[in-house]
Amino acid sequence: MKRQSNIWTWIGMFLLALSFVLTPVMAEAKALPKNSVGTKQLRNKAVTTPKIRNKAVTTPKIRNGAVTASKLGAGAKPAGVAFKSSGAVKLTTAFQVVNSVTLTAPSAGFALVSHTAQAACGGVGNLRHYVKNMANGATSSRVGNWDMTTSAVLWIFTGETVVLPVTAGANIINVYAACSALGAINQFSLDDLSAVFIPAAY
Repeated sequence: MKRQSNIWTWIGMFLLALSFVLTPVMAEAKALPKNSVGTKQLRNKAVTTPKIRNKAVTTPKIRNGAVTASKLGAGAKPAGVAFKSSGAVKLTTAFQVVNSVTLTAPSAGFALVSHTAQAACGGVGNLRHYVKNMANGATSSRVGNWDMTTSAVLWIFTGETVVLPVTAGANIINVYAACSALGAINQFSLDDLSAVFIPAAY
């Protein structure tokens, strides 16, 4: 019985000594030198989406020219860009939205807003349109100021390009039409609205 007890004592001492020997080796294996694991050390397809922490890949970590059109998924679009093309919008009130986009800005800055449309006017009065950012109330000067002195249908091709201040996050940019003489034919059509984010500083 005493002999069996001694065997277990020796086994325990051996395992304890082995742990002291292996601990520095395991610690050294865990503490890899900085930048020691690169592309050559990684197996193909070893890094997948579930293995990447949210927000781990940021702009400073992406090499210039690394992300090309062929590497983007279907429907992917760059941040800070918004576009919408609308069909014919009949003017039913003296003041209404005829097109709208939501621009998500990564920070406060500016938006280069471009708007083109074809307006059909069939009444005596005045027609104007302008762009407004609903996030901060920034508004372009009213452009496309036409005075109609006849009820004959008048087709007008119009547009504007303006720079509006934007806030960080979602910015709803609307195109408003103001018409003082609503007729049966007044409408906006072929309306294209785009907005591109511009940083406040480079």
